[in-house]
Amino acid sequence: MKNSIYNFNGFSYKPDTRELINDNQSVNLRRKVAAVLEILLKNQHRIVEREELLTLIWREGTMRENSLLQCIRELRKLLGDSAQQPRYIKTYHTKGYQWIDSCKKQTNQRSYPSLQKTFKNQVQSIPKYKYFYNKATSYYSISLSILVMVSVLSFVYLATPTNSNVKQATANPTTVIILPFNNHTGDTSLQWLQLGLTDMVISALTQSSQLNIVPMYVVQQAISQQLPSENINTLFTSLQTDYIIKSTITKTDTNQYQLNYKIFNHNGEFKSNTLSSNDIISTIPAIVQNFNQELNRNTLTKKKILNNISTLSKNNHANLNYANGIHMLKTKGALMAKPHFEAARKIDPNFMWANAQQALVLSQLGDWLPAKIKFQGLLAQSKLLADPALKTFVQLNLAKIFIDQSLLSQAKVLLQSVVDNNDQHKNSYAKVTALWDLSRIAEYRSQWFSQKNYAKQAMALSVNHRELRIKADNLYYLGSPSNSRLEFDSNIDMQKNRERLERALQYYQQLNDVSSQAKTLLSLGENYTFTFEERINFLNQAEKLYSKLNNKMQLLNTLSYTGYLYIQYHRGGKALFPIQRSYQISKAIGAINAELLNHFLLAFSAMDQGIRPPDKTNKTQYLNIAKQQFINLLEDSRLSKNSQLYADASLLLGWTVSEQGEHESAINYIKQAHTLYQNLKLTTSTEYSVMSLTKEHIAMKNWQLAIQLENNPNQNKRTRQYLSRSYYELKQYNKAIELAELNKTKNIATWSAQDEAQLMRYKTVNANQQYLTLPPEPSAHANYCETLPVNI
Repeated sequence: MKNSIYNFNGFSYKPDTRELINDNQSVNLRRKVAAVLEILLKNQHRIVEREELLTLIWREGTMRENSLLQCIRELRKLLGDSAQQPRYIKTYHTKGYQWIDSCKKQTNQRSYPSLQKTFKNQVQSIPKYKYFYNKATSYYSISLSILVMVSVLSFVYLATPTNSNVKQATANPTTVIILPFNNHTGDTSLQWLQLGLTDMVISALTQSSQLNIVPMYVVQQAISQQLPSENINTLFTSLQTDYIIKSTITKTDTNQYQLNYKIFNHNGEFKSNTLSSNDIISTIPAIVQNFNQELNRNTLTKKKILNNISTLSKNNHANLNYANGIHMLKTKGALMAKPHFEAARKIDPNFMWANAQQALVLSQLGDWLPAKIKFQGLLAQSKLLADPALKTFVQLNLAKIFIDQSLLSQAKVLLQSVVDNNDQHKNSYAKVTALWDLSRIAEYRSQWFSQKNYAKQAMALSVNHRELRIKADNLYYLGSPSNSRLEFDSNIDMQKNRERLERALQYYQQLNDVSSQAKTLLSLGENYTFTFEERINFLNQAEKLYSKLNNKMQLLNTLSYTGYLYIQYHRGGKALFPIQRSYQISKAIGAINAELLNHFLLAFSAMDQGIRPPDKTNKTQYLNIAKQQFINLLEDSRLSKNSQLYADASLLLGWTVSEQGEHESAINYIKQAHTLYQNLKLTTSTEYSVMSLTKEHIAMKNWQLAIQLENNPNQNKRTRQYLSRSYYELKQYNKAIELAELNKTKNIATWSAQDEAQLMRYKTVNANQQYLTLPPEPSAHANYCETLPVNI
């Protein structure tokens, strides 16, 4: 078997894999680009006429001239060549092109073991026995001969490389953006064209071609960053695409619908065409056929498209209901979309995508059992193998249900399958989603190394299409939102994300995409660069939209975060209603992780009201409620799977009993949290536990026990403040001053007048050597949030 390699000026080109190599870096060329290069290399002694190239590679088509020019440009760019001063490819105007650099062709001969020699060796290796030549031994000899032949043939077969055991290099597929279809018919009942029809065309084109079609949600997010105008050139850059298709649907005086589309490349308008029909939905196969032919040279017929593509039904009424369902799911919510998918499924029982969307609707409505049954039924169908995109869709959405039900092992199996079976070029978007969900599972299990590894892989694949939603490391955090949250990812630029989210919201409002509006509003509410009032307003809007969409999981997440935001600002009473509502929803739909989190937040809310009670007479009542709720939560066997939440509940229970004067019990609970935080390698959480332990020792005037914690590397400003006070009480004034000065140096931005006054007291006492009784140190328990400047 022969493998050719062309070598020229530091470059190597392998035609069998379309791989261009230079300085140990390789690029897989597109098929057409590779074909042009190979023809030029094979015919370097002559000018290859333009018409010859067009005939050999494109055969026919109205766009082939421009395609050839694009291929030549790509080759020159990769080779560092110039049309004005060519080194490799010279243009002969009106004629064609010629390869002008010296090039050597190297042929490698791959040899395999000789069949005759192998056979001889196999026979010689068989032990020699003495046989009686009767009928039985004759059969035995024949059987032995057959066995030898099978062995030989098996050996030769295994020695021969096949497609299954030789890894083939593949070129990056052509990437295409299909912008949402613009409805210019003047008929408002056809609004489904913008989202529903676009989605169906994208799905059908993805399944029927080797093109990499960018998902619609990614395109929408990219466009949202360009408002108020939509810039084609910017989209080429931001999403690194090869082609962009922009379409408009109009209606003629004779009531015919016309789809006018334009295909753009990096250099401007590339191709335009018009399709006419009396019925828009019936034109989908024609649209897919045209796009395939223009971009992929795929000659699928409309009949083949309908027969082989599961994203389309053979029944136009089923397709119409499906398109309306997609539109309703985005704009009105799952409840309004449900009857459309049910109708599509009833009209065409074999319409698998309608069945999958019906399952998705059920999952959003919180009907997880029937949703799981439908998803699992689809996975069991052999026909699913013909549609990898549908299989991935089912696996991702079933995994989300498993995660919300705390069935993490089952979810991980599905997500790992998505990662393993989706090519990083063709369907990197699905792979990114799976990696983020795997990261979430690792976070629930407190597997921080795995969590960061999955997140790193997702970020590497999604450089050009990161989701707008800011995924907080935790829903809640024990720190001021104006400073830094616990275990906060410093790589997240909240100010930059704020600007992107505001633009995204504007775009989704123009598109009437209610689902994406709600998601963006929730993210805006989580962004602490806004004022408290602005954040509450965003969250209230998100809550209303998720209620309208009847998306129970996202609704309970929004309510939980709203409640926690109130707790951050010491408004535990106002937090109670949204948290209780979220708790009830989570119990009703069986969202175990959300239920446990809401239980924690209810106890947190009661503790907050006990620490800063609206009515001093109710302090004991609130603290007793909080104590009992934290104890009940810690006794819930389901919490054992969430070590971090267990640690947080232990820490806050320690704070609660400390407020009740039970300092010994507080130390035991805080030590329990401290051990878990250390095991989980949660640095900032460990700092809080050290701070709390130090304060408990101070409260009991165990100054020596307090300063024993000085050697712990996990110290924050408040901990050093407590340690300074301990040294002061032990009359080691110089040490108290030294620690206070260190604290000032490390925390100059937050060093207050009160902090400076305390430092001056230490210095005064040290100078006079006369002990003064100082006021008590501030509580460690008030450090989880900032006081709201105005009443809500």
